[in-house]
Amino acid sequence: MTYSSSALRYRLIEGPVDLSPLRILKLNSIRWHGWDVTFHILGASHAVIIEDGEVSLTELLTCGPLANTGRIVAEDDGSVETQVCGSVQGLFVKAYLRPRRLAEVNSPLRDIETPDLLEAAYPGSGGTEVPITRIRWRDLGQTLLVETLHTYPEEGLAIQSRTTIDIQEDPA
Repeated sequence: MTYSSSALRYRLIEGPVDLSPLRILKLNSIRWHGWDVTFHILGASHAVIIEDGEVSLTELLTCGPLANTGRIVAEDDGSVETQVCGSVQGLFVKAYLRPRRLAEVNSPLRDIETPDLLEAAYPGSGGTEVPITRIRWRDLGQTLLVETLHTYPEEGLAIQSRTTIDIQEDPA
């Protein structure tokens, strides 16, 4: 199956999301301020799921179908430069997406060695260059920073995202 950057959609979803229709290539989980955070590489797309047992929040950037989901908090075209924000159950999410020509991307997300990095090539994509998805995350205290790269060699494009997830303090 060939995916196109023009079909990308960014979604921030409150509640459970069924990822089974999408191909999960790699995943990793961390614990962050009482939240379970799971990073998924889904072919040429990604999902970040944040849960605490009662609340579930998913950042999803994908070309694939979306079924059995919770409430969409924010949504936008994932192939254009855009900023998307949403707030759910004490978390404030701000995502910035930026398309770039693949030739302009020089070892993105690889500037420092870190164990907090997932990378996978999309299998069976053919061509001389295969699409790559990378996710890197950093715990910055009250903020979790998630950066991604999605390459589309057949189109000569890359989509980069930078998401901050902030814990909102109760005003009590």
